[in-house]
Amino acid sequence: MNARPYSSLSPTDRLIHLLKDVKGFEEDLVATNANEGAEDALNAALLQYVPHVPNRRNEQWVDRFLQLYKFCLEHERLPRNKDDSSLYQWVNLQKTDEDLPLARKELLNSLPEWKATPNARWLGSYEELRKGMSRTGDFPPHLYEWGRMQKIAYRKGELEEEKVKLLNKVPKWTWLNTHEKAWLDHAKSMIRFISREQRWPTANGDKRRIENRLYHWWYRQGKNTDPRKQPVIDCLSAEKKQLQANLAISDKKILMNLVEQARRDMENNPEKSKDNDESTTENSGIF
Repeated sequence: MNARPYSSLSPTDRLIHLLKDVKGFEEDLVATNANEGAEDALNAALLQYVPHVPNRRNEQWVDRFLQLYKFCLEHERLPRNKDDSSLYQWVNLQKTDEDLPLARKELLNSLPEWKATPNARWLGSYEELRKGMSRTGDFPPHLYEWGRMQKIAYRKGELEEEKVKLLNKVPKWTWLNTHEKAWLDHAKSMIRFISREQRWPTANGDKRRIENRLYHWWYRQGKNTDPRKQPVIDCLSAEKKQLQANLAISDKKILMNLVEQARRDMENNPEKSKDNDESTTENSGIF
């Protein structure tokens, strides 16, 4: 038997259809559907899926969402103030809530015309960052933690598209984290060292702190499994063999271009998991 067309499904079945690809939701729904009616099973699955929050108003949030969902099904748009001022205000609150859990965002993103907008507090910090970077080119120190949180949210896929677009307009903004920037700094310093000295750094060659750091940084690259960094590691390994054979290394610009490509790859393909690369934990400001 063919499935019923989407337009003929009940509101409950439509919501189930919209959320069937959301991670964990369908499993919760199936688990609760055996002994409960469709409406009760849906509510139970939503409560299981949407994480509980400290104020313990999770059930109220789900009730409000279902009310909003049914309105959207009927009117094919979000409510306006004249439709239901209470629901309208609740919608605006969700749009500007910076701490809204990802599960709730996914539910709201299933609604027509849904588009979260940054709130005044976020926009205030953003404007400070944009003006500061435009004026001095340096990241304002008092916004370090704020910027770090934006990057964490971006890597988790939790930063709204509008915020991503705005931050991409900030001069010298980068999505790289501290560890990635430190790794790139070390790679560039290694290239400058071997280009200048025409030798590989040693542990205590001239007892210089920078040379020692480069030596130990390179030692740890044998444990580095990040595919975005591998082309640079492979290239430096080849340059080391060249130096050991008393041959000239490649042009410095060619090597730096490879590092720049790695930087772009890191920006465009951020790692979603926590970076455990021990080689990147050194202070990025030493070079």
